[in-house]
Amino acid sequence: MSIKIKNQKLIISNKIIKGNRVLEIVRNETPKSASTKLSQVLEFLPAGFVYKEETGIGATTLELKSERNSIIVEPIKITASSKAYEHDALYVGSPTRYHPKKSPEK
Repeated sequence: MSIKIKNQKLIISNKIIKGNRVLEIVRNETPKSASTKLSQVLEFLPAGFVYKEETGIGATTLELKSERNSIIVEPIKITASSKAYEHDALYVGSPTRYHPKKSPEK
């Protein structure tokens, strides 16, 4: 599957390692800018597993905005709940302030 890259200038390297595509992106566009978000680089996440080492680069938000059904695994309950609440997505987990009762079946 080809990956549509929005801004080629934000890609440091794009290679295949052991059969997996590995993209390394610019951490910050300028020394004073915030961290580069995946939505600045990609139209959508490629299907399948995405491994990333950095937190806060917008991978979950990019996937929640995509027009496909996805299962997103988030180890921190409040993060999962707040993002599901913000994007009107189904949250399956124990109660939080955003989802005080057990999620109903959809």
